[in-house]
Amino acid sequence: MYIDDVLMGQVSKYYPNAPITCDAGLSLTIEQQPGTHTYRAVGETGVTWTGSVDFVSGKCANYELNAGNADTVYTPCINNMDGTWRRINDAEVLGAEGMIVEFKNGSGVITYVPVNTGNFKVGDVKWNYYDFDNCRISTRLTNGSYSSRDIKFFNKDHIRINYSVEYVRE
Repeated sequence: MYIDDVLMGQVSKYYPNAPITCDAGLSLTIEQQPGTHTYRAVGETGVTWTGSVDFVSGKCANYELNAGNADTVYTPCINNMDGTWRRINDAEVLGAEGMIVEFKNGSGVITYVPVNTGNFKVGDVKWNYYDFDNCRISTRLTNGSYSSRDIKFFNKDHIRINYSVEYVRE
């Protein structure tokens, strides 16, 4: 995270549904002189956030970096998702970061799970349908059911599912 183009620190973990409070202990704390300052953050996948923030003397304020307030522009849906996809965050399921899904013939099968939490196993069908026309994918949830989720493409090799789970094609 940069404030006025000066590196202030690094956020090293994604905390979905975390309490956004000054004392949560899950964030980067930055102190600045009162006034309006610019900020810039770049995620490991190239997602960027920029803007301005007002620092007020004696006040704590919180700002969450998420998909909804990112600068990144998505590309249109691609018609072919075939290939090997590696999950690059565990935004919904702890231990799922690094999971690999092989997508071919309209189905995505898990070929690697880094931590066996019982939620996903090698051989499970993780994605069972990709709807190119509506940019949605049917994905298996931790309870074993399937749900149709929005899918966004940063490019043909980087996707975000349901605004939080990201995969890159290897």
